[in-house]
Amino acid sequence: MEPIHLGGLLRYSAARTPHKPAVICGEQVVSYQALNQSTEALAHRLLSKGLEPGDRVALHWCNSIDLVKLYFACFKAGLIAVPVNNRMKAPEIAHVLRHCKAKLCFSQPELATISEGVRSECPDLDTIYTALPSLGSTEHGNVQLPKISPEQVAAILYTSGTTARPKGVMHTHVSLIAQTGMASILGLNGNDTLLAATQMVHIAGLSCVLLSGIACGATVVLLPAFDAAQCLDLIERRRCSFLVLLPRCCGS
Repeated sequence: MEPIHLGGLLRYSAARTPHKPAVICGEQVVSYQALNQSTEALAHRLLSKGLEPGDRVALHWCNSIDLVKLYFACFKAGLIAVPVNNRMKAPEIAHVLRHCKAKLCFSQPELATISEGVRSECPDLDTIYTALPSLGSTEHGNVQLPKISPEQVAAILYTSGTTARPKGVMHTHVSLIAQTGMASILGLNGNDTLLAATQMVHIAGLSCVLLSGIACGATVVLLPAFDAAQCLDLIERRRCSFLVLLPRCCGS
């Protein structure tokens, strides 16, 4: 049996419930089967562009189906996802991209200006994409997806940098999978609908919501940016049963 890794979580859920909605954003609904197939193709595409397992891929993107696809494509390709906090300023982003030695950066069009502005300070950064590569072609050459060890680093998440420069925290496939164990402790299962109201570039949104939801075969509803009225509307309209919110600091 193949060792359990993050890409495997999606494959297993897609095999169990292929036609069930995996992620919803606005009116866009993507089934487990479609998500698994598209991320498989995207993983091949990334490796065919010259990336190698272990390379860092920066994700400067708000909650969206594209961000979900990028995460799982990286996990399947053995690449290390480096989510970039959407609230970081140019000097902090330059530090993150330079420190992690990102080879590639996916930056949402609305955020791309700041990424492009620090590109000259990041010698390892080859390309900045503002959209996912086209998956229409099936030409991947002889590129094969690598075997993933649970002990491989899957993601590097940087601290907020409020007291010092942001520090990169390495998370392996097995450590992130272990964190999804919270889902079973809380009794979450495939009948639940989780609302990603916090950004998935944070560990709470990534681990507690997205990965936990995919692991138990639930549906994950994405809120691109937090808005209280939209949050309440989605809870009612999509019948969300679970969400994680970050407390505001007193006096903020």
